[in-house]
Amino acid sequence: MLHHPTGAENEAPPRDNCRTQHVSVDFSSCLTEQKKHRCNYAFLFGDGYLCTHPDHLEFKKSE
Repeated sequence: MLHHPTGAENEAPPRDNCRTQHVSVDFSSCLTEQKKHRCNYAFLFGDGYLCTHPDHLEFKKSE
């Protein structure tokens, strides 16, 4: 089940803070450390968040 956050937490974090791990063409797993900076593209899924940002594949996990 996907849950979309609401309210003030809905603001997008700066793109340079976004880190994702590819899951599918439609979404990635959000790896952003500061979960309080959820954005319009972050959906709660289980104990983590999925990123559906159109550029989610560009937010690669930093090595």
